[in-house]
Amino acid sequence: MIVYRGQGMLNNEFQKLINREGGLLSFNNFLSTSIDEEVSLIFARSATDNSDLTGVLFQMDINPSIDSTPFALLDNDDLSPYSEWEKEILFSMHTIFRIKTMTQIEDRLWQIELSLTNDKDEQLQSLTKYIREETLGLTPWHRLGRLMINMGELEHAEQICEAILDATSNENIENVALMHGDLGCINVKKGDHKTALTFHQRALELQKYAPNFDVINLTTTYNSIAFIYHSMGDYQNAILFSEKSIEINKKYLTIKSLSSGYAYHNMALAYLSLGSYSIALSYFEKELEILQEYLPTYHPSLAVTYDCIGATYQELGDYAIALSFHKRALEIQQKYLPLNHPELAMAYGNIGALHIALDDCQTGLLLHQKALEIRKISLPPNHPVLAISYNNIGGAHRSLGNYLQALTMFQKALEIRQQSLPANHPSIATALNNIGTVYHLMGNYSMALSFLQQSMEIKEKMLPENHSDLSELQGNIGIIHQAMGNYPMALSFYEKALKIQKESFPETHSHLGVLYGGIGEVYRLMGHYVDALTNFQKALDIFQSSLPSNHSLLSTTYNNMGLVHDSMGDQSLALSFYKKTLEIQEKTLPAHHPFLGTTYNNIGVVYRRMDDYATALFYQQKAFEIRKRSLPGNHIDLAITYYNIATIYDFLQEYAKALEYAEHAVAIAQTALNRNHPFTKTFQELFNELKSRTS
Repeated sequence: MIVYRGQGMLNNEFQKLINREGGLLSFNNFLSTSIDEEVSLIFARSATDNSDLTGVLFQMDINPSIDSTPFALLDNDDLSPYSEWEKEILFSMHTIFRIKTMTQIEDRLWQIELSLTNDKDEQLQSLTKYIREETLGLTPWHRLGRLMINMGELEHAEQICEAILDATSNENIENVALMHGDLGCINVKKGDHKTALTFHQRALELQKYAPNFDVINLTTTYNSIAFIYHSMGDYQNAILFSEKSIEINKKYLTIKSLSSGYAYHNMALAYLSLGSYSIALSYFEKELEILQEYLPTYHPSLAVTYDCIGATYQELGDYAIALSFHKRALEIQQKYLPLNHPELAMAYGNIGALHIALDDCQTGLLLHQKALEIRKISLPPNHPVLAISYNNIGGAHRSLGNYLQALTMFQKALEIRQQSLPANHPSIATALNNIGTVYHLMGNYSMALSFLQQSMEIKEKMLPENHSDLSELQGNIGIIHQAMGNYPMALSFYEKALKIQKESFPETHSHLGVLYGGIGEVYRLMGHYVDALTNFQKALDIFQSSLPSNHSLLSTTYNNMGLVHDSMGDQSLALSFYKKTLEIQEKTLPAHHPFLGTTYNNIGVVYRRMDDYATALFYQQKAFEIRKRSLPGNHIDLAITYYNIATIYDFLQEYAKALEYAEHAVAIAQTALNRNHPFTKTFQELFNELKSRTS
């Protein structure tokens, strides 16, 4: 039997639905349908009169022989006033269908074919088992409270749990402990880690002295406390409580329990945050082995583990394997979780981060924005997980050259983290670091250095001295000293960072390539061209072996090698490297990205050295247009372009124009840099020389 339902759906909700072909769909109310397709199509088409809606004609394939088919025919006027012409059939609440096909009828009008699931649907059985396991409880009210937690209805869950706790005698220690644990879980999901820790510590205290010792409940509480400590940035306590959980499991249980799997998960998270990626991976793999033994293939807890394994491989620089694990996670989550579930946001965020690492920043940005949209619906406005999305979106904008937008996002992330996390939490340090990197790109080096030093103060207290996050920060501080002309200090920071990176990552990891590139750039600026080329070649070898051929790190390295050959007087070789850079950038960057301005500038310099002043001026003017549009007015790169255009007009003997551009270069340099900076001195010398010629 085939029945139909015509209705309107909000456009954004329909867009989410269209990506779920093959997944499950449940209507959260009684569902009125009709055996008359034309009547239903009228309802669907009428919805398109509202521009905010998409009309949908659901075609539902029903097998009446299924014993549990949850529908009834309303063919009695007393039951339905529309029975004569609509031939109405009513389905019960939460009837579950599988989405078979989606076909567009016309603009903003679609037909979606559904089939009613049955008790033998293997994937549905997995989902049902999951819901039952997650909502086990002592009473129907307790089960309802657990269900509200899993659905993200935290306020309702809290009211139910508090009512149960008030009605439970203090002598019933086991039940009181369980309710404290549930209230702890609620506060974790709300982002209130201090309150959550208090509830779980009280639960642990009660469970230790309960007359009926329950190993599973006790280890679950240890796992919950471990997770909270990890969220608060206290990784050593996270490891300690995870180890206690594992120890109890080994002592009292003859087989590995799910509880021990979750303990391995918390251990892995702690080591991941500590930068011990190989150790983290080994614990995630132990957890996965246990979960695969106990859980259905499509259990959401498996999706979380796949996501974490993917994130670990991403840190190790193995992007192909990382993407495969993230996709396995997303496949599960898209089928079995509500469209606005926070775990879906995590999956989108992880895949978004991977796209950015692979230089596909526009796709990364879209995925991070999708994650933020979900989190805004399901989380309170100051939840620390929201800060993750703001941070990720900031990173995408930074890579795309949208520095003001990046700064806004990073500042939002910092604000939330300062409200919701301890003052010395590593995530606050990460936000400070990110703000510092944007100020560097905007040419405000003193502000950049201030934020990076604040970040370093936190990370040095909270992280081991060989943590990869410290090396990243040292590299960023090195970049600032390099930009400020303090080359020996820059080299010192780069070499400290490189020492840590060599201990943490494989020899072909892109992080090492970045540092070799930084060291090469300092040697170039110091005039040590052979050392510069040696380090640039090391960077190039790493990037060519580990990254796509159009990755921005390759274009940066080609650019830097071009600069060295230009300084060594080999203009034709320099030009060939710059053109390799330009070829990648024109394919991958927006037309007004500041990095394109840098490449046009460098090509212009080479043509000037080759005495082709017309071509040189053409490229310098292209650089000027981009930099004027995309950078602050006092950015040093603008000063460099003013200087280069001034030198061309000088060679063309148009001294008045040359003097005008040179004056702009000096004014910016004196604002952005100190008077003793090599750039400031060079610009001032040209200005003085031109002034003497024109006077």
